[in-house]
Amino acid sequence: MAKRDGIPLQWVLTVMLGLSILMSVAGQGVARPAREMFQYVMIAPTDIGMYLATTFRRAFGDEGGQGLSAEQAEAINLRQRLLKNEVAYLRGRLADSEQRVRDLTNFQEMFGPAKSVNCVLIPARVVAGESLPYGDSRTVGVGERQGARAGDRVTTRRLVTDRAKAMVKLNVLGANALVGYLGDTGAFTAKLILVTDRNFHTPAFVDRDLANARMIPGPTKEVPLTGKNNELIPCTAVGDGWSGMVVRGISADKRVQVGDWLVTSIPKTVFLNKVPIGTVVEVRDDPQQAGFQELIIAPDADLAALRRVYIVYPLWREGAVERR
Repeated sequence: MAKRDGIPLQWVLTVMLGLSILMSVAGQGVARPAREMFQYVMIAPTDIGMYLATTFRRAFGDEGGQGLSAEQAEAINLRQRLLKNEVAYLRGRLADSEQRVRDLTNFQEMFGPAKSVNCVLIPARVVAGESLPYGDSRTVGVGERQGARAGDRVTTRRLVTDRAKAMVKLNVLGANALVGYLGDTGAFTAKLILVTDRNFHTPAFVDRDLANARMIPGPTKEVPLTGKNNELIPCTAVGDGWSGMVVRGISADKRVQVGDWLVTSIPKTVFLNKVPIGTVVEVRDDPQQAGFQELIIAPDADLAALRRVYIVYPLWREGAVERR
């Protein structure tokens, strides 16, 4: 058997074991420098760069292997506490911002148009009055180019609150009053026929005010008017050609009184709100029908000071409702 070249493996292991025992007996004063010296002998060629970089940092006093002083540790702890406080503060600010977003969303939903409102409100300005003394109408500066069509209802543009003036979307239908509907329309203007015009007529409801206590006929006897039996009374309102409207054919059994309201009866495909038209200011017997009454209605809108209006443009569904 041929003799191997080089140092036998058992000799290498024996020398290393002996050195380990000597360094253990010699203590930390000899063992640490010896370990640092032999680690450079035993390193692989691919690890030379890492060991050189570590040695360089230690030689120039870098942080490698050096312990922290009490002052440095305290500074790090202080910095950690400051960072935790900043994180807590930012989380609080984020929570406040999220709450404000929720509040604003709720505010917009409260004052914004309901999703079930199937119409568009076209803002318009009154640009001219009646040119001839044969009717009661106005000219508005919106026409077919902006989407206005003959027959579209028109309401006032009163805003609910000062804050609502800055809102892009605003439910004006609940607070406004009907002022009329469009007659002839051009490309950029339209004729607004007011509720007081003799040519104005609209289906409506009489809404009896529960604050005006009264008795109404019941199945067997008269009963008080309450929210349960206070049904809307369908009717037709026409302009009187002067300053108000007239409603005829109301049964005397309905016990309509001064102070009750006249509200719109526009199909639900347009909007759900009962838009006010006027207030009952006089109730008298109908000269043409015994047992019926005639109502005199004062418009809720200030027609003499009318300057800005909304044209209610329905978003008709195909085949659902015919345009008047």
